[in-house]
Formats: sequence, C-alpha cells, structure tokens
Amino acid sequence: MKETQDFVWPVAGYTDKIHMGLKYMFSSQPLMTFTVEQMKAHIIRGYPWLANPTPKQNELLSKIIKTGIQKLVQSNRVKKVHSKLSTDAQWQATLGLLQNEGFVNITSEDSVAHTPEAEKAIQQRAVGGRTLHRLNNLTPGKA
Repeated sequence: MKETQDFVWPVAGYTDKIHMGLKYMFSSQPLMTFTVEQMKAHIIRGYPWLANPTPKQNELLSKIIKTGIQKLVQSNRVKKVHSKLSTDAQWQATLGLLQNEGFVNITSEDSVAHTPEAEKAIQQRAVGGRTLHRLNNLTPGKA
C-alpha cells in the first residue's frame, strides 16, 4: 500500500472524501444546480488540504469530481439539467428537480442503474456506459 506522503494529497481516502462532499452538497441543497466549477469551489472550501492546488492536483480534482457526478447520476441521486439561462452543464439533486420547474432533466434513463446487479456494481465506484447498459439488460438468471 502507498504511504500517505506518496499520495497526490497527504490524506488517506481523499477520493472517497471528495465524493462524500459532493453527495452532501447535493443533499443539503437539493433545489440548487451546480456546474463543475461551482462543485470544485464547494469541495475546496470544505477541505482545507485542497486549497492552493498544483496543476496536477487541479486536474485530478476535476477527474474525481467527474467520476463522483457519474456515480451520483448512476445511483439516481443527481440529474443533469438544462435551463434557458445557462450554457454550462449543470447538475441538480433528483429530489430538487421534482420541485424546480425552471430546469429540464436531460439525463438519459440509460445512465441510471435499474437492476440489482447494476446497483451493486456502482456501490463502490462509477462504471462505464457499456458496462452499465450490459448490467441493466441482463437476462434473468445470468450475471
């Protein structure tokens, strides 16, 4: 196992912590929409060890946020939304979308886990689109 000083940030489990920060952000503010840059700013405010990132850390943070969003979309907690007022990609908590009429859900149902096999696969990490499609369309009795 890697030593803490060999990590991109000197914190064990930083990916899980960032993903948990995203999950909390959406659950605590379900009526708000967020762009990737807004999510990044929120996460950096929440974790002091993310302040003043190097270019490598900034790039990795963007990738971790992207996979975190993908995992939240696949678990049907977050939807990608569109509004007439913004050109940037935005996401909103699924519960908030039901109450917010100013935004349109543009998340495909193919992006969400529907079967127990797919739900089990995304518990730890997001899966690719082909894998999710295969898991969502399994013939009963085959894994």
